[in-house]
Amino acid sequence: MLADFPNKYFGIMLTQGSVRSNHVWQIVEMMHESLAGWKGKVLSFQERLILVKHVLGSYPIYSMSVYKWPKRVIRECEKIMRNFLWSGDPSTKKMVTLQWNKTCSPFKEGGLGIRKMETINKALLMKLLWRIQTCTDEFSRFFQGKYKNKKGEWISYYKKSSIWPEIRWIIGAVEEHTRWIVGDGNNVSVWKDIWVKEFPLQEMFPDNTYILQFPKMKVADLILEGEWVVPTEIMAMINIMELPTLGGGADKRVWTGTITGQFTVRSAVEVVRCKFPEIQWCKKVWHNSIHPSISRVVFHFKNPRKLEDIFHLAKNKSPTMQELWILSAFCTMKEIWFLRNECVYGNGKCDSNSSKMRIMKIISDSEIRLKTRMWNNQYDLQVHKYFGMKTRSVKTLKVIEVFFHLPDQGKLLLCCDGASRGNPGISGYGIIGRNYMGDFIIAISEGIGVSTNYYAEIFAILIAGEWAVNNGFIYLVFRTDSKSVQYAFTYNKIPWFASTRWEKISSAAQTWSFEHSYREANPSADKLAKKGAILNCGEQRVYVEKPSFLGCLESPDQIFFRFC
Repeated sequence: MLADFPNKYFGIMLTQGSVRSNHVWQIVEMMHESLAGWKGKVLSFQERLILVKHVLGSYPIYSMSVYKWPKRVIRECEKIMRNFLWSGDPSTKKMVTLQWNKTCSPFKEGGLGIRKMETINKALLMKLLWRIQTCTDEFSRFFQGKYKNKKGEWISYYKKSSIWPEIRWIIGAVEEHTRWIVGDGNNVSVWKDIWVKEFPLQEMFPDNTYILQFPKMKVADLILEGEWVVPTEIMAMINIMELPTLGGGADKRVWTGTITGQFTVRSAVEVVRCKFPEIQWCKKVWHNSIHPSISRVVFHFKNPRKLEDIFHLAKNKSPTMQELWILSAFCTMKEIWFLRNECVYGNGKCDSNSSKMRIMKIISDSEIRLKTRMWNNQYDLQVHKYFGMKTRSVKTLKVIEVFFHLPDQGKLLLCCDGASRGNPGISGYGIIGRNYMGDFIIAISEGIGVSTNYYAEIFAILIAGEWAVNNGFIYLVFRTDSKSVQYAFTYNKIPWFASTRWEKISSAAQTWSFEHSYREANPSADKLAKKGAILNCGEQRVYVEKPSFLGCLESPDQIFFRFC
C-alpha cells in the first residue's frame, strides 16, 4: 500500500523537500504532555535540572539525527526547558542573571551541563555525514552517488530533498576536523585535503601558481615505490619533517576531535559548541560532599576572592578537613545570603545566633556525605568533636615490595618513560634497552616540546620500537609505568597520529608484548625521561654506552619499595 507524504515511518515524519515546523512540532506537544503530569513547583531545582537534562533533552534526539530542525521549533523547546528549570512552570518566565548560552555549558565553565538543542542537532547530523563518507554499505554509496559529482566533490546546486539541506549545513564543520592518514594516496588531494599541515595547502597558499597549474594533483603522485618524491615547488610550502610516515594500503579518514580518530557525537558537540573560560571553583561547588541545595545557591555567586583564601587554608589539611572547610564556607555563604534577603525583603529582623545554629546543623547533617579519610592528629579530632561528628577512618601508609624482571632469552627489553613539567608542559621521553642477560644495549632521551605525560609515553614506545626493528631486534618487550599507554597499544586504541608508525613496528617485529612496571622499579628510564624534559624540542641524545648519571642499573636481585 502506497502512502502520501508527509507520513510517519518508525517515528520519523517523512516529507519531500525541506523540513517545516509542522513536521516536528509533535515533539513540542510531547514536552507539554509530560510537563502536565509533573508538579514543577513542588520539585527542587536539582530535580528539575535532572528532568530537563535527561528527559526533556532526550525527546528530540531521534528526529534530530535525521533532520535539521527549524529554529522556531528549537526556540520553543528551549523556552519550555528554560521556564521549567527556573520557575517550575513551562509557561512562566522568570528573570535570571545567567544567560541561556552560559547555562548550556559544562560545569567546569560555570554552566549546568545542559546541551543546546542546535548543538545537539548539528552533532547528530555530523555523525550521519561521517557515516556516509567512511562506510561502504549500500546506504552510504547511495548518498554519495546522489549528492557527489564525478570528481567526488559535494554538489553545489539545489536538489529537492529533506536530507541534502542538513548535509550541506554541516559539511564545513566535518571537513574542518577531518584529517587523512596517507596510505597509497589515491584518495587524498594534495591541495584540498588536510594531510600534512593543520589546514589545506590551498587555503594557506591561495595564489600559488603551482597549485593553479596542477589543481587535481593527488598525494599518490608524490609517492614512488613507497618513498616520498616531492617536487621543490611543494617543498617550499612544507617542511620535510612534516611528511607523514607511509604505511601502504588504503588512505584512512580520521576524526581529529578524538585521540583515536574515531568519530563520536560527544566529541562533535565539543568542537561545535560555544565555549567559555574554565573556572577554578566548579569542582569544589559541585563536590559530592556538598548538598545540591547548597551547591545551587553558591553557583549563583561570581567566584568571590575570599573563597580562594578558604581553598588555600584547606590545602595542607587532611581530605576530611578540606571537605569540612569548603562545606563550612559554602553553608555560611548560603545563610548570609538568606539572612540578607530576610532583612531587606522580610520583617527586617536579623538573628545571627539562629543563623549560626542553622549552619552548625547543616554541617552536622552533611556528615553522611563525607567519604574521605582523616589524619590521626589532634586538629582533626578537635574539629570532629566541635561539629559533633564521628571520627573517620584513618589511612595507613602501606609499603609494597616491587621487583625488576629481565625478559626471556632472545628478547629485547625496552623500558620506556615520559616526563612532563606541568602536564601539559615541557616534556621529554627516555628509553633504555637491555637483553635477557641484563646487559646495556641502548639509551635514548629527547625533548618533544609542550606535551602531556601520555603523549610523551606514546612517543617513547614509538621511538623504541623503530630503533629496535631498524637494528634487527624482532622479539620485543615494552615496559612502561603507564597503564593507559599499555591498554592503548594492547587493544589498538592508540592515537591516530601514531597508528601508521605502530603498524610498521608491529608488522616488522616477530613478537611484541607490553608489561606494566611501577615507577620505583623503572628508575633508569625515569631519569632519562627527566633528562629529555630539559632538552630542546627535537634535540635527541643517543647513548651506546651506559651514561654515568644512571649509576647501577636495576637487577632482579634488587628490592624496590613503593609507598602508598
